[in-house]
Amino acid sequence: MKAGLAFWAGVIAAAAIVLVLAISRAVGGTGFNLGHWVGSMFTGTTTAGSWVLGFMITLIVGGLIALIYAAFFEAVRRSNWELGLAGGIVHLILAGIAVGAISMVHPSIPEAVADPGYFTANYDTSSVVTFAIAHLVFGLIVGSIYKPLHKKFVRREELTADERAAIGAGRGQ
Repeated sequence: MKAGLAFWAGVIAAAAIVLVLAISRAVGGTGFNLGHWVGSMFTGTTTAGSWVLGFMITLIVGGLIALIYAAFFEAVRRSNWELGLAGGIVHLILAGIAVGAISMVHPSIPEAVADPGYFTANYDTSSVVTFAIAHLVFGLIVGSIYKPLHKKFVRREELTADERAAIGAGRGQ
């Protein structure tokens, strides 16, 4: 596994989640602020400092989650945006459940931040849609960036006649 590549793909993808949520907040699509929600677990406030802490934790967790994606990509010996999207669906389901479960024990709810509930459904439907899009984007990014160490091996006999001819033409045969 290319752990470094996977981790950085996850960091980039986690930053994209934060960006998608920020754009949605700017246009009135959601009130959920991931940086404040995560940061306030540790600080009890929603200051700029707690947002930065939450953002940094989000990036690190994103990098770690991408290692799971990479393990899957290595197991199937390929990666692409479609497989990333499939991973994003699984990630979305687990993240949606995790946000609801963590919110039940979050020390700063409701004093500093509102309870987002499962899949951020306590905000509104557009928040759930934004949450879903953000996690699907995560998967798309990781699937597009990460490339496994070993490609899937295909036997010559498994190729169609056209594929064998194309390979032969590429070698000047």
